[in-house]
Amino acid sequence: MPGQGSYGPGGKWIYERAKKLRSKNPDMEEGASFAIATQQAHKVNKSPKGFRTPEGVAAAKAKMTGPIKEYRKTASIAAFLDELAKIRGEQ
Repeated sequence: MPGQGSYGPGGKWIYERAKKLRSKNPDMEEGASFAIATQQAHKVNKSPKGFRTPEGVAAAKAKMTGPIKEYRKTASIAAFLDELAKIRGEQ
């Protein structure tokens, strides 16, 4: 099962809810607790219904119109070195 918060706020809510369900029902299987928590998350709008389903992933990928490099949050080495040079006052 995914770790705590590994899929954003909705995933964290599901993880915490599954943990709470298992604490109330120690004999409940982990998979069953995540299934119930996911259904409850959809019911209270904590997670979209297509979250991590093949259809939901396809819809999310369809929204990405540009190359994947545009969506990366990490900086390139060249950009990092340029910023470092600015900090040092070399430019």
